[in-house]
Amino acid sequence: MRSLKEIEEEMDRNVPLGNIGKVMDLVDEHGNTMDEMFKAIIDGDLDRIYYLEQFGLDMTGESFVVAAVRNDQLMVVANQVRRGLDVDLLIAIAEREGNQLIWNWAKCWKSIEARNASRSIK
Repeated sequence: MRSLKEIEEEMDRNVPLGNIGKVMDLVDEHGNTMDEMFKAIIDGDLDRIYYLEQFGLDMTGESFVVAAVRNDQLMVVANQVRRGLDVDLLIAIAEREGNQLIWNWAKCWKSIEARNASRSIK
């Protein structure tokens, strides 16, 4: 499996050449790589998610967060937050998707983090 960057660089080389067939193959390869991440997130397969991140996929991307929330993957969501996902964005997505469990978890996380931050300032 190649990284997204490698695929995108090859696309950039082939577009000016008018090599449409090759570009379409690369678009498919890029899409298949993204699909692999969506499948891993939907399945809650953290090992697969971490493996795919080696190829330039970021599990904290908004579309991946939406997939985790829609599929009740709290373990994935917790790891997305641990890896830098903005909790306010997560709260908004969970509210929009009607996922009360993840919304409650995110609100609790935000409250704990705010409390910890205020304690460390003193």
